[in-house]
Formats: sequence, C-alpha cells, structure tokens
Amino acid sequence: MTAYACLAIFDPAGDSEAFAQAAIGSAAIFHARATLGLIAPAPVPGERTHPAHLSTEAFNGFVEAKENALWTLARKSDCEVRVFIDTLDASLDALVKASRCFDIIIVGPAGAYGDHEVRELIIEKLLLQSAKPILLLPDRAIEHTPGKIVVGWNGTREATRALDCALPLVDPQAQIDLISVLPMDPPLSTRTEADDMCIRLSAMGYDASARIAHKGHLDTAGTLLEKAAAAAADFLVIGGFHHSHLRETLFGGVTRDIIHGDHAIPVLIAH
Repeated sequence: MTAYACLAIFDPAGDSEAFAQAAIGSAAIFHARATLGLIAPAPVPGERTHPAHLSTEAFNGFVEAKENALWTLARKSDCEVRVFIDTLDASLDALVKASRCFDIIIVGPAGAYGDHEVRELIIEKLLLQSAKPILLLPDRAIEHTPGKIVVGWNGTREATRALDCALPLVDPQAQIDLISVLPMDPPLSTRTEADDMCIRLSAMGYDASARIAHKGHLDTAGTLLEKAAAAAADFLVIGGFHHSHLRETLFGGVTRDIIHGDHAIPVLIAH
C-alpha cells in the first residue's frame, strides 16, 4: 500500500527550489501525485506577513512570481499548484481543510522558508488539526522505497498512530527498529509494549526489533536522530505532541525539538 496524494507546503519568500525537487521526487517514490501548496499571509494591518512592509501591489507581484516559479517545476512532473492567500489565520485554516484530502503532507527544512516562525505554525496547525501525517524533508528526496525505519517508541497513542501511518510507505519486508529513550535500563524480566508491537509487526512480515537507548549528553530528539542516522534509516518516525501543545510550547518537548532543529534524515510525525 502506498500514499496516493501528497501536499508539499511553500511560502513566498523561501529559497525552495531544492525542496520542491525533493518533495516531487519523494512523492514519486510513494507513487503519489504531488501538489505544491503556496501559503501567503496577505499584508493586512496588524497581521503577520512575509516579507514585511510590502504594499498590496508589491505583495501580489511577489506571490505571483513564486507561484509562476512553482508552476514551472510542477508542469515538468505532472503536478499542480494551489495558492492559499488570505490573513494568516484564514490561510492556515484553508490549508488545514485542503490538507485533509491528501494522504501525506510534506514540509521542507527551515531554509526553504522565508519566515521560520510561520513554518512552525504551519507544522503545528497541520499536525494537530489535519489528521494527516507530516513528512519533514531535508533538501533531498527519499530516493527509494524505504527499507529501514527507526521509530521513537514510548507506547503512546501518538507513537502508535505515527507507526501505522508509516507502514504504507515502506517495503512490505522493511526493517523496523523501535527505540525507547530511557534514563536507565528496565528490569530484564520486564516485557514491554515494544515487545508486543514487534510481535504484531513480525506477523505482518516486517523485520521488527526493539531496543533501549540512553540519552547521554543529548536530549530525546537528538538521541533518536543520532540512532536513526547511525542505523542508516530511511526516515525516523515519531508521535507528535504526546504532551499538551501548551506544555510543549512552554517547556519544550521532542516534537518541538524536531520542528525547530535541522536534521539530515527525513522525519515522519503524526498526532
């Protein structure tokens, strides 16, 4: 089973050609048709826009130029472009409603966007309200059907859903490594939910294993990214916002660390 429709998100000001190529290439690996979505918060007094301080006429020309650039890329790959232009809140709401008609949402690295804070708002809004998984891509495509993934496993609903969202995207016999980041080893006799999940995945034909990782000098997000890179995984899978959104905003958490950070490996997040 594969994804059939991918929505990749852009803003008007970012240097996004490399990300656009990566998104289109990754969609092709999933046998999916890509749509390039351009979100453009309009210059309304008191509202956030980027670039700031543009007149309406200048802003419209700026957005039109970016839309034309995306269409140039899209036509080469039988893709389409959709534009979400309104106030920030209204454009985000329109984007969320549209995203529910896709199988997976693709967001690029921070460098592909002119306004990093709006990028974070986009990810958080889509993660919490779209009911779809989000694939955070670096500036490179997924080049083959994923045969190895690492899952940040903590037994939560969010981690379980993220894993289930990842399964249609990987090889039917993929290696799936469930990693639980803990401060210390559990008792050797303890049977964990990870062991039970491995039994389920093995019965489905996957090569599944579970192990413990220690944080060391890194936080949980850094530990998972390090382990995924060391394992040469095709992507990392995590559940998004296991703690409340407010708590993660105030005190931080794995989801926010992943969203804020730069990573060389793709990350699939689901809530």
